[in-house]
Amino acid sequence: VNGTSSIGTLLSAPEIFCTLWSLKFWYIFFDLGIAYLLWRMFRIDRNKARIVLIFWLFNPIIIYNAYLRGQFDVIPLLFIVLTLYLAKQEHPAWAAFFIGIAACFKIYPLLFLIPAVLILSRAWRERVKLILLGTVPYLVFLLPRLDEYLHTTSGFGDWFFKVGYDIGFG
Repeated sequence: VNGTSSIGTLLSAPEIFCTLWSLKFWYIFFDLGIAYLLWRMFRIDRNKARIVLIFWLFNPIIIYNAYLRGQFDVIPLLFIVLTLYLAKQEHPAWAAFFIGIAACFKIYPLLFLIPAVLILSRAWRERVKLILLGTVPYLVFLLPRLDEYLHTTSGFGDWFFKVGYDIGFG
């Protein structure tokens, strides 16, 4: 219509579809990794494993968040599910370590560290070891970029390091 394109023709352009597909396709590997770990955790009971697998693969929240919005929450979620799997296999050190790896992508997995440490260990020495194993990967990846975070023009340095949280009203 007079040299301008409607939104429908814009969204149906093959270039846009190919770009969006290539940007979001690699999330499927993490998604399938989570499905595999869930199947391994519930494989003793075939019916329960099948239900969990179908629920995960066709979960509308995951499909919307990862594939429609393009959020990469599925990556730290893979490490959280791996943590659950390793905790079930009685490998608490690896479980704590992968919580730290998940925190390198998003900060929320660190919320699981203290409850995991309290559940997976009984002795104080073991608990300190697990807390260190969970926080060291996060700190190793954060320290080289700490100066950038403190000097950004955004308020990230102000609210992140003062234990604040922006609730998005302003």
